[in-house]
Amino acid sequence: MTIENTSFKTRARTIDHLGREQIADCPTAISELWKNAYDAYARNVELHIFDGKPEVAALVDDGHGMNKSELVEKWLVVGTESKATGSATPEQDRLGLPERPRQGQKGIGRLSCATMGSLLLLVTKKQENPFSAVLIDWRIFENPFLLLNDVKIPVIEFADKTELASHLPNMFDVLMSNIWGDGTDLEQERNRRVQSAWHSYDEFEKRAKGYAKTREEIESRIIDTCFELRHFNCWPVWNGVATQGTALFVTGISDDLLAHLSRESLDNSTSLEHATRTRFHETLSGFIDPYFRENEKTPGADFACTVIAWNGDLQRIIIDKASSFSVHNLDQMEHFVEGEIDETGVFNGRVRFLGIDFPGITIPPREPIKSNTASRVGPFSIRLSTYEVMQKNTTHTPEHHADLDEKARRYAAFMIHRDGFRLMPYGREDNDFFQIETRRSKNAGDAFWVARRMFGGVKITREANPNLRDKAGREGLIDNKAAKQFREIVINLLEALGKKYFGRNSENRKKLLPEIQATNEQKKADQGKKQLITRQRKDLRLKLKQKAEPIEQMLNAVNTFEEILISGEQLSTLENAFSLQRQLTKLGEESKELSLGPRIASLGSLESEYSDYRKKERAIATTLARAASSINVAIEKLNPPAPEEIIKKEIFSKATSLSNRIRRWGIAAENELKEEQARLRDLIGSRHQLFHNENSYLIDAAEKKSIELGHALETLETSYQNLSQENEAIFPPYIEALKSLREQIDLEGLVTHTIKESADLREEIARIHALAQLGITVEIIGHEIEDLDLTIERGLATMSDDVKETDAFKRIQTAHHSLSDRWRFLSPLKLSGEKVRKIISGQEISNYMHEFFLDFLNRSDIQLVTTDSFKAIQFSEMPSRIFPVFVNLINNARYWVRHTHAENRIIQMDFQDGLVIIADNGPGVATEDINSLFTLFFTKK
Repeated sequence: MTIENTSFKTRARTIDHLGREQIADCPTAISELWKNAYDAYARNVELHIFDGKPEVAALVDDGHGMNKSELVEKWLVVGTESKATGSATPEQDRLGLPERPRQGQKGIGRLSCATMGSLLLLVTKKQENPFSAVLIDWRIFENPFLLLNDVKIPVIEFADKTELASHLPNMFDVLMSNIWGDGTDLEQERNRRVQSAWHSYDEFEKRAKGYAKTREEIESRIIDTCFELRHFNCWPVWNGVATQGTALFVTGISDDLLAHLSRESLDNSTSLEHATRTRFHETLSGFIDPYFRENEKTPGADFACTVIAWNGDLQRIIIDKASSFSVHNLDQMEHFVEGEIDETGVFNGRVRFLGIDFPGITIPPREPIKSNTASRVGPFSIRLSTYEVMQKNTTHTPEHHADLDEKARRYAAFMIHRDGFRLMPYGREDNDFFQIETRRSKNAGDAFWVARRMFGGVKITREANPNLRDKAGREGLIDNKAAKQFREIVINLLEALGKKYFGRNSENRKKLLPEIQATNEQKKADQGKKQLITRQRKDLRLKLKQKAEPIEQMLNAVNTFEEILISGEQLSTLENAFSLQRQLTKLGEESKELSLGPRIASLGSLESEYSDYRKKERAIATTLARAASSINVAIEKLNPPAPEEIIKKEIFSKATSLSNRIRRWGIAAENELKEEQARLRDLIGSRHQLFHNENSYLIDAAEKKSIELGHALETLETSYQNLSQENEAIFPPYIEALKSLREQIDLEGLVTHTIKESADLREEIARIHALAQLGITVEIIGHEIEDLDLTIERGLATMSDDVKETDAFKRIQTAHHSLSDRWRFLSPLKLSGEKVRKIISGQEISNYMHEFFLDFLNRSDIQLVTTDSFKAIQFSEMPSRIFPVFVNLINNARYWVRHTHAENRIIQMDFQDGLVIIADNGPGVATEDINSLFTLFFTKK
């Protein structure tokens, strides 16, 4: 038997199998190319998507680049030894950076370029080397009849960037030789094989699809392709920012990239665009672990990835490191988990629930961890945050909660990062590796965690977990024993955390949630108060501004009117008197229009301006009242005939005035009602559509099998519950408010009164607290003064008789007795000591007041008069409660009565009809101060 020697023959389709067909999708392919840029020690890698005809994508970096030899012998060779042997990158290629753990594997990144688009122009430059370039149309490798050895890839080297344009036509010619042959006699056999292969493929496509288009599309793309200067200018090497790097320019780009050229917002985009852009963002956001702290040595911290879409000269940032969710955001959230899981599966770390930290938490695995070689899972860490879905349960402000809802749409994911880089496809909506949504779809109440509201994930390293290996196409971890055990450890930890600390049956929730709900209700009420006060102040500020000049003019007008009346000349005849009465009525109507309305709950900085305006209002009202009285007296003296006619006219005049004001108010109210009806219709319409608008994309997602049914149903249920709660908070209170209006309940007056009462009570509590502290301080000092008083008394008593006879000693002794008497007067005012009630008569109070204020009253020439009825009254009370009241009242009256111009200054204590009366003939109290008169610490002194 003769043994025939042969070898594998490789078809061109092998490249397509190893590249485009192996990679999960376009975003995953981009992530592999980013890893390649990282392995090339780039600091920045950017994906630019350009509009135009044709559209172009450019993926550029500032890594070490390649020379022509490396491009040919490494990049264009499948299965090179560098990554298999783990050989280190030479120091000169690290560009001053520390050694990086290698991220790319198996050379899959370069072959997956085909997923981005059909035609690739790669340009690269290494430091102190010329540029190199290669041109590839990946569709050539879809032809199963074409031998790989027959495919020619044009490669060039050039010294200056301006030379590329002149080389491109020749490179396209070489590329076309893979379709037509090169036309030379030396390549007749290859030309025959190439032409035959494409003929066979044309026939194959016709049988399989009914048409043959691949060859025509390749020819058209190559002939029509035009790379522009703006495409090259996005590369740091081309624009002179860097001296080395690699750029991939792609045309015939995929739908995943084309979707980002739409200028519609994500909410307004089509269902297909929405799903495509969402999936793209889900895959590439958080590609570099964003949840590391500054003091942690995390690979990727010195590496940035950006995606930019260009519409003409307008650029839009799709993905950027600065716009991602970071560890700073995690630290601000109400629920937080951070810790280490050791090789035995034990969690050690800290937990935060509703803003309260629980350090030193240890959670063991549910079952012992297998530690044999194949199953071994090394140590890893977890850093994870989430928040309450219901606004009423959250510790976050409404603004922060709404912001988290918005951020969750873009960044929420429970991811796996290895050596600082995201492991695909974990954290995407269509991947439920840790069965988070599966468990929740079975029991939403017990399964606390929701993937769409989780930020963060687990962090592993290749060194500590070599058994956790990627599948060839980057579709996740190889499903070996270690991966299964790793998943179980994480699932058990999440379940334990939910059950013990976060879930509906946890002691934390039962203990803390009622208080938080009450706090949120209070915050909601406070916010309503704040909005009302703000609106009232705004309205009042506007009124004060608009009416400042008219009120001044009105004050001048009524003063002038009163001067006319004082002269008496115009009141001599009935005709003139009636004329003045009509003028008075008109002034009264006009003055009513200048009213500011009821006093608002909180004036703030408007207090002074408001008080000044009110003084003018009172002055006008007082003057008009005096004028009315004067005119009425004058008319009565003139004895007019038919007084009933005068009354009839007056009734008609005043009724007309009232009707005019009611009519104006009615028109204003009807306008407000019309605007409110329109707002209500819009609100009802928007709330009708909200659920459909939020969830209609799930239909397309289900048709495309990009979402599991259980996940979709859970999403619908969560949305339904959230919107139901929101509607409940909007419409029933609105209806109740309308009922109150119908029943003539003054809602604004009620709220204003409640706000004022609440504010007054808070101030009163603060005053009482301050007074109590003052009283305690006085009593403490009082004990010390008593001791000092005794010491002084004993010291004076020990003086010699000669000293005692001196005038100086006698003055000191008199002053000491006076001081002691004053201090003894305060003994009934003490709060401490035995709380004993006693019978206190009005006579005792009178005696006490006369003695206490004797010097003050004499110096100010004030009489303190006590009636017999007052002296006869009796109280059963503690002196410390009664005497301070009268001391305060008499002292206040003493201060103000000094300002009277009366010949005799009198303060009187009386008792009439069951009421104790303290009266004086001082200047009196302003109307607006009456309600505050007996408020602690209120004074106009």
